[in-house]
Amino acid sequence: MLGAASLVAISCDSAGPPDGSTAGTIVSSVTIDAASDTLEGPGHSVQLKAVALNAAGEEIEGTTTKWSSFDEAIATVDASGRLQAEDFGQAFIRAEIDGTVAQRAFLVADVLPPSSTASTLAFVGVDVVTMVTASPLVDQTIVIRDGIISEMGPAATTPIPPDAAVIEAAQNQPWFIMPGLVDSHIHMTGSSAEQDDVLKLYVANGVTTVREMWANGNSRTQRDRIELGALGPRVFAASPGMDGPGGPWAGSTPPVSDASNARSLVRRYETEGYDFVKVYNLLEIDVYQAIMEEADAVGIRVIGHVPQKVNLQMALDHRQYSMEHLLGFGPMVSSTGNLNSGTLNGARVEEWSAKVAASGTWNSPTLSVLILSTERAREIRRSNAYRYVPPSMKNFFETGFHQGVSNSTSEVIDLNHKSMVRALRDAGAPLLVSTDAGFGYMLPGFSIHDELAHLVDAGLTPFEALTAGTADAARFLGGDKEFGTVEIGKSADLILVFGNPLEDVERARRRLGVMVRGRWFSETRLRSMLEEVADKYGG
Repeated sequence: MLGAASLVAISCDSAGPPDGSTAGTIVSSVTIDAASDTLEGPGHSVQLKAVALNAAGEEIEGTTTKWSSFDEAIATVDASGRLQAEDFGQAFIRAEIDGTVAQRAFLVADVLPPSSTASTLAFVGVDVVTMVTASPLVDQTIVIRDGIISEMGPAATTPIPPDAAVIEAAQNQPWFIMPGLVDSHIHMTGSSAEQDDVLKLYVANGVTTVREMWANGNSRTQRDRIELGALGPRVFAASPGMDGPGGPWAGSTPPVSDASNARSLVRRYETEGYDFVKVYNLLEIDVYQAIMEEADAVGIRVIGHVPQKVNLQMALDHRQYSMEHLLGFGPMVSSTGNLNSGTLNGARVEEWSAKVAASGTWNSPTLSVLILSTERAREIRRSNAYRYVPPSMKNFFETGFHQGVSNSTSEVIDLNHKSMVRALRDAGAPLLVSTDAGFGYMLPGFSIHDELAHLVDAGLTPFEALTAGTADAARFLGGDKEFGTVEIGKSADLILVFGNPLEDVERARRRLGVMVRGRWFSETRLRSMLEEVADKYGG
């Protein structure tokens, strides 16, 4: 917990009273009065009063106060002195009267239970973003039993079990429950211990399910440990990428050079328990076809890149289940054959978006990593969140081949890719929220909120963007009976946020807490967990 709030009065010397005044009206000191030094979480407010005193300690009436906050991300103060909490932490507020100033520290505290292992827990008086409909349910009670949503209904009529731990919404505060987020394209790197810490970054950001896109034995072990109760998001694991000779990862994943080898690998990956087979850039057409045929025969879906020699139509004809990074569209719609440059042919964009929609193939745009500029990469390196990244992942970021592009190139990439996403949405093609976290300065957990903002900027409504990262992602993963929406019988993968995320996806960042399969962690507990990770790595 941060230190106790303090009061500081600062006097400014003056050569003498202003014209027409007397010594009794000279402001000698200023104090800030408030009913409390502590605000109970974001959204709470308190009225401040600045009192000007003369040298005799008497209050001077009729003064004008100039208010300001040193920490507007934590708390803001308006011209009347109304202090509004925005986030957890400590904020210093400044009051100035006639050149004399005072400072006072206020703590925005977490009044929620930091964590809970209770088998039954009830959220009371919350609004619920179910992601079944585009309107929230108002003033609800949700009962969680053994990690499952067992009851949900109006707070006035839904009984609270006598054995339940209770988290009750603060009066007149916009507390919303929404489903946990799904990042459908991530990479877990590093040792098992480092992966444990990376998984905490996802939980701390409300990401309760991930699709690991180049998994290995460690990834599958993490998946299984989490299913047995270890802390982390639910993991779906794609096989190591199946690529042709000359690829960038040949040192760790041997290339697939012929159809027979491809078929054997597909059978092996299915037997080893991978959830998907991943295809990559340099596959020959006959090898790609062999992968698709064998995968269909053994009942495992193929996801990944559209290989360079495999055009978009061929990928659709073979029913590739998901396509990453909008690869394959460039040759069909761009004047240069690449979405990273040139201009798009609007008619061709509409034509191919309609074809993709008709095929049912899912699209994983990963806008954040595609438009990463060198300037944005520098911002990420300087960010507080970078302290939580394990050393091996930092090294991969800082020595890897994706360091960002120039601002001007980023602008072209941004325009073209977002235009393609908007067209896919308009055509009804299914979209996923995917970040490529673990690659190219995409920070695990944190980057999903940037991706949601990019999707909205591309033209999706907040409901559409959040659907791509909750209900639709669960449907894509075959888990829609278990997670992705807030409904009775679903897993209690939930985020308690301040404000309605259906109005602004940024509100999904303003967490009050996260529940992972029935385990509750308040935001303060999550931040403490992150600081433990940072301390481990000297952050």
